[in-house]
Amino acid sequence: MSAYQLRPATAADYDFLYDVQRETMCAYVEQTFGPWDETFQRGLFDSEFDPADFQVIVVDGVDAGLLLLEAYETHWFLDKIYLLPAYQNRGIGERLLESIIERARQAHMPIMLRVLKVNPAQRLYRRLGFRVLEEHDVRYIMQRDPD
Repeated sequence: MSAYQLRPATAADYDFLYDVQRETMCAYVEQTFGPWDETFQRGLFDSEFDPADFQVIVVDGVDAGLLLLEAYETHWFLDKIYLLPAYQNRGIGERLLESIIERARQAHMPIMLRVLKVNPAQRLYRRLGFRVLEEHDVRYIMQRDPD
């Protein structure tokens, strides 16, 4: 079982973080919205990129993904949790989610997220207790209440 750690992102991680997003989300974006528009996607990423908000998922000493978890007064919002394909299906994402769920439980906070309907990650979210709160044309808004 691979060990993971989280480290704060820095501005120097920009290219890596964008590449992770493109590599993990491109197929789902194309299935949902049509061809990946690099200029549009890069602009969207630029508009939300603040390294202070991101964490890099490190697996066995190698940068392997990204996490963007936002804490609000009434809930936590899991904005992004992306692992490069070489690190998927190894239990890393599940263990990371379980850790977030436990922290949220201790803080008595629900966790919300959004997921494209074509993204198979929604099965993991459901298995970990997330339920569909809202259904939109192309995505679900899901929530897991603290136990």
